[in-house]
Amino acid sequence: CPFRLVGGLESQFKVNHVGHFALFKALLPKLRLAAKDGGFCRVISVASLAHRILKGFSKSDIFKVESINSESKYRPFLAYGRAKLSNVLFALEMERKYGEEGIHAVSLHPGSILTNLPRSVVPGYSRMSSGVKWFLDKVMTTFFGMKSIPQGSATSVYCALAPEVSKNFGGYFEDCNPGKVHQWGRDVELAERLWKLSESLIT
Repeated sequence: CPFRLVGGLESQFKVNHVGHFALFKALLPKLRLAAKDGGFCRVISVASLAHRILKGFSKSDIFKVESINSESKYRPFLAYGRAKLSNVLFALEMERKYGEEGIHAVSLHPGSILTNLPRSVVPGYSRMSSGVKWFLDKVMTTFFGMKSIPQGSATSVYCALAPEVSKNFGGYFEDCNPGKVHQWGRDVELAERLWKLSESLIT
């Protein structure tokens, strides 16, 4: 994903986090209504194990706008890692802020899934024939553990519906189980800082 600013923000951070945050805020009255009187309400934040790809970042500047928007320091996978860490921290802080109201949240890694994402990261992918793409998909699922789209949706459905997930509200899941989260993904101060930044970006 090449560097791009969208509405004054680096595109991966804007699309993968700020857009989701704005949607949550817009839906909050409806979520409160759903949770009223013991109702069932969960928000699923689709993150990635890539939230652990944070080399070169420091906690003090990872969520400063000048760091997010720095084209000279931009690396696609690091920007993706920051955006996905944001998804993890979003769920953590949402649970802290709204869990007592019955609005619960978890984040998850759906797995490495066969989608059209390679068009942005594999040179020449968009020019490959459908037969070549089909062959590559077979190789990736057979030898590299890539998931089909139905397989990739399993953890999201599990986190949305399984009763036992309630033991880990605010947590992070992989393959329908609590997953290994980067230490920054458990950092309450960092989650609070991101939340405040996110609110300032949508007002």
